[in-house]
Amino acid sequence: MFRNIDVSHDPLSWGSNPVPSIIAGLPTTRLTNIWAGLMHTALRTSPPIRHGFHLSDFWAWFRYFNAFSNTKDLRLRPEWKDIDPHQKGLLGDELGMGLTTQLLAEKVGIVDFVDTIYYLRVINPRALNFIRRPTRGPRKSPDFIGLDSSNKIYVIECKGTQSSRKELFKNMNGGVPQKTNIGANIGHRIHSSLVAGLFIPQYENRDNALIHIMDPNPDFFESLFSNISTETMIRAISQISLAKHFSFIGLRNISAYLLKTPTLNLGKLSEEYMIELKSWLKKTLGTNILVTIENPLFKKFSEANLKTPKRLEINTPTSLLELLLKNRNMTEMLDELIYTHKQDSWKTVDSNFGISIHSPYGFEYVLST
Repeated sequence: MFRNIDVSHDPLSWGSNPVPSIIAGLPTTRLTNIWAGLMHTALRTSPPIRHGFHLSDFWAWFRYFNAFSNTKDLRLRPEWKDIDPHQKGLLGDELGMGLTTQLLAEKVGIVDFVDTIYYLRVINPRALNFIRRPTRGPRKSPDFIGLDSSNKIYVIECKGTQSSRKELFKNMNGGVPQKTNIGANIGHRIHSSLVAGLFIPQYENRDNALIHIMDPNPDFFESLFSNISTETMIRAISQISLAKHFSFIGLRNISAYLLKTPTLNLGKLSEEYMIELKSWLKKTLGTNILVTIENPLFKKFSEANLKTPKRLEINTPTSLLELLLKNRNMTEMLDELIYTHKQDSWKTVDSNFGISIHSPYGFEYVLST
């Protein structure tokens, strides 16, 4: 399922700095794979650790697949205007994360998007000077710390709305203080800070869907992490990213270890984690069927000519797990991933039966009919 989304950026928001060529060169209209966008939404909005009660455990493509109209551009179905305002806001927020980070992954080359709060918990636990701040409003922490294939670090805030383009621009300007809510007295190790927002119109709205990108605070580079090496900052990003992949495939104990252990304290995994890993490898043979959907609502409410997703499969790079099995040292494994296994960007492969999303770590998420 492909839909057109307009793309723009605000060159004035970069101040005296030039707009990065990779952003300045984005096409003004992007034909977007919506199945892939929903998968990115699921991956971004699910927490790194699975509790079983988070809304994202039901996956974005399960919740939102039927929300879109059968038009060339991305817009909501006519019925959506009568949905409860809370649900409208939730869709805007979550698709604002998923479709914007899909663009950043596919076209800007960002390979990691890790939840800021989890990142700060492992990068410097003693300096989490905003960990208890509000989850909304100008004092909210930014959504993600990102890393591209060249190991450049980003700070990313995402926005989403169904109201209007004007409302989107207003909300994005509110991302300025959010991006500065990480601390102070930091050098030049952050490559870029971005606010990316999505406007998804109601069916009768005259405007097209839009992804807008800006950098409203050029001086933000001076306000991040102090007394932390660039190497440690990069390793911590891969640490949280790998924890999320492990959580998805059921290695929850190893995932929890990565989420709770300060990056500088990582070492060899104990025997209990090795038992979990050996048991998983023996049981799954590298493939983990996470969800099979048989939902009558898809058949009843979906457009007649739209294929509907019924099955999600995660194919796991067993070579990565076998490497960990041979060498329990998690720090060495993360460094190996950073400098050898993560040179590729996210990839989407479309077929007559669905799509597959390939992560830079080698995990493949297959969504099929």
